[in-house]
Amino acid sequence: MFTIKSIAVDHFRIPLPLASADSTHGEIAHFGLIAGWLTDARGPEGRDYTYIVDNIAAAAIRKFIGQDLATSILASAQFLLKAFVRRCAGTSIL
Repeated sequence: MFTIKSIAVDHFRIPLPLASADSTHGEIAHFGLIAGWLTDARGPEGRDYTYIVDNIAAAAIRKFIGQDLATSILASAQFLLKAFVRRCAGTSIL
């Protein structure tokens, strides 16, 4: 069991050196990278990321994680990662 001290999230617009295209997105000149950092009260930090084609909704995903999801996680006095993963297993956020 561990306590999460802080959650940080950001997103970046990454240009592609050569534009690509597909029938769903059209021309893809860049992608959105959403990065997150969790810091344990004891000091260790965990990091992960996801990406989205053409930066579509990257800002909304960042805001959801940084405000709504982070608030729920930090509201728990003792946070059990396994329990959180089990709760999220049926959703589209993992």
